[in-house]
Amino acid sequence: MKLYITFIIALIFSLSLSAQDNNSQQIVKEYVRSGKVSLSSKKSIRRSVLDEPFHKLGMSFGISSLGFNIEAATPINEKFKARAGFSFMPPIVQVNKQIEVKDQVLANRIVGGYYPDYKVGFKPSFFNFHMLVDYYPHETVPFHVTGGLYFGTNNIKASGELINPETGEKSVLRPGQEWPTLNVEGYALNIENGNLDATIQMGGLVKPYLGIGYGHVIAKNKLGFNFDLGVLYQGSYKIKQDGKAAVSYKDYESSAINIDKYTSKVKVWPMINFQLTYRVF
Repeated sequence: MKLYITFIIALIFSLSLSAQDNNSQQIVKEYVRSGKVSLSSKKSIRRSVLDEPFHKLGMSFGISSLGFNIEAATPINEKFKARAGFSFMPPIVQVNKQIEVKDQVLANRIVGGYYPDYKVGFKPSFFNFHMLVDYYPHETVPFHVTGGLYFGTNNIKASGELINPETGEKSVLRPGQEWPTLNVEGYALNIENGNLDATIQMGGLVKPYLGIGYGHVIAKNKLGFNFDLGVLYQGSYKIKQDGKAAVSYKDYESSAINIDKYTSKVKVWPMINFQLTYRVF
């Protein structure tokens, strides 16, 4: 986080520096006037000056598998570019599923004595800062390799209820019974009045990224595009309930609710990113 803030401050500071430095053409003229270089070298000097940090500034706006994103980019040198920004996905998308709950204790306490279904809606909510470096091996081809870090939290909220798989009606306990604790992927989760709500935290706060792309993160002209494809390593997920980490549960041999096929892709998150780029100067 401190690195990200430092980078943004440096970008802002560079705006004042660029105003004081005039522009790259003036710098080239000074070199030529001093006699240090010939006129034939003006083009290479100008390109070298422009590829110094903060002599170019690009902005981009796009959408990715982590949601919407905004970035600022500047050169490190001719082959390396640095960018920083943030991405966010508001909790507006929901994926609905119906999963069988195989728990004999629960079945014995429900009116009708059946295995209920968990009718659940998964709603993602992502917010991340990131710092990336792009390497362009060829000057004329905008192919690049990208590496960097993402900082933030990616959560999926699960909200649902236990229902009768035949009728679709909400499950009801027998008189005098209480809702048992369920084992969900090794975590103890509580049921309240037939409802089961939890949050899946996708990995840790720091997540390394590696990918490839095509396009200029700093547009050659005023407008351009950039496309990235890669993977984000998030690490193991955690399950929370009521804002607290759920207790590890080892009493049952198997999970009452199997969500492995929904969480197996969490550890390594596929990244697809398309951006429109704008060159500020």
